[in-house]
Amino acid sequence: MLPTVNGKSFLKCTTEDIKTILDNQDFRESDYLDYKKSFTLFETPHTETEALNKVRAEFRKDVCSFANAQGGYLIYGIKEDGRAVPHELIGISILDNNKELFENTIKNTLQTIQPRIPRYELSFIPYEGRFVVILYIHHDFYAPYIFLENNQDYRIYKRVGNSAKVVTYLELKTMFTQSLSFEKEVESFRKQRISFYQDQNNTSAELKEKFLLLHIIPDTFLDPSYSKPLYYYEDKGAGFSFIFNAFECNSWAIPMVEGLRYPGKVRDEECRFYNNGVAECYYPLTENMRLQERFPWERCWSMASQVINSYCQKVQQYFDTKRYIVGISIIGCHNHVVEINYWTDQQAIVDRDWLICPPQEIHIGENGCLSESDMKLLLLNYMLSLGIRSDKTLRQLLKDVYGSNNVTTSEGVGT
Repeated sequence: MLPTVNGKSFLKCTTEDIKTILDNQDFRESDYLDYKKSFTLFETPHTETEALNKVRAEFRKDVCSFANAQGGYLIYGIKEDGRAVPHELIGISILDNNKELFENTIKNTLQTIQPRIPRYELSFIPYEGRFVVILYIHHDFYAPYIFLENNQDYRIYKRVGNSAKVVTYLELKTMFTQSLSFEKEVESFRKQRISFYQDQNNTSAELKEKFLLLHIIPDTFLDPSYSKPLYYYEDKGAGFSFIFNAFECNSWAIPMVEGLRYPGKVRDEECRFYNNGVAECYYPLTENMRLQERFPWERCWSMASQVINSYCQKVQQYFDTKRYIVGISIIGCHNHVVEINYWTDQQAIVDRDWLICPPQEIHIGENGCLSESDMKLLLLNYMLSLGIRSDKTLRQLLKDVYGSNNVTTSEGVGT
């Protein structure tokens, strides 16, 4: 279990809180705690390539070992007494107090970790013109994490006690099983919700047989410890309905077993916000498509992207994660035209009855800001899943995502 200080997470500690852990046996180095008197990535000259590479490798090793275990804290600026007990508060210097530079150094150093950078959080506690820096590394379902320094060293580390140990074969097998299970759980949840709405639709015949389903799923959705009493927050004025404005589901919330439900005002739209952080938007398409000659992919994307951005702005104060899975599903639209190329008289059509677009991972930055590259990749995958191939937006996205040197136009000329 993660240790706390005066009932607080280490990330929320003040200088006075940190002083209380000194010479306290309860806070000795463990599965969850590791103290460093300095941050050697800043102190090692870039001209000393061999030494710098060694320091970087050690840092990646420390981060991976926590991410592959149960998560934990790397604490910089505290010296332990030789018995792994925190003893002296030193602090570390950050050039010009530039915290952004510090964060970028960490992010850039961790880029080589596979399959992705582990989820982490930072806190800077001021101390006599210096800082105690708390780096919290989460454990999640993307483990095992590995850093590869050369083509021979494939060792994977896990935090055990106050040091990093090589993961055994059986532990590694378990990690891979859990990682695969997460992907399957996401897929299973999406399909389960599609079936739920199809079963509901049986009562309204064709009026609801075509629909769009949007899911935003936090990477912690399987962990019950992250669940929140959403109706309590809504009753206190959280205003979660703001998230669903684009779907016109912004009325009063209706409590349900799993969280909150927001019925639409115009048609039969419905949005749900689950206690585990999952957002779901259901949008019937039958009436909409009767008025158009083709599938309204632009409108669907506009609504979905607005909800994604609103969600990311709203949830940060309630859910302790910055990584989410977005899934767009389009049901009952097989053989409907998506795009018409009037120059070639060719059409793009939806090629299946259940179009479950590949889930896309997105990251939330400071102030709920989304990575532009994440949104571009999400839109690109959405358009490709629909069979779109001539739209100018698609051409630009291909260039932005994959680079102009790797993109060939329909005339066969690189752009």
